[in-house]
Amino acid sequence: MAITVLFEMEPGQIPDPEDDASGVLRVHAAGTDPDAVEDPLDQTLCGLSTAAMVHSHYRPAMPGDPWYPVYLRVRRCHRCEDVLRRI
Repeated sequence: MAITVLFEMEPGQIPDPEDDASGVLRVHAAGTDPDAVEDPLDQTLCGLSTAAMVHSHYRPAMPGDPWYPVYLRVRRCHRCEDVLRRI
């Protein structure tokens, strides 16, 4: 399964190009829409709507790299991670 990594932002926050972690509340994973490779499905793996989330454009550089950006490790969604471990 291909995934899209999304940022759940703090209310009223937008990503800051100078600080990648600014305003990121949680990092989620969603399945990728098979008809539009850059688009996530409607829900994250933990069941939240992806409509208001920000696309991170993150892709692991090498096999074995984490599904989330390493600098946001403490903000990764553990429920999304649990689903990823099972698939």
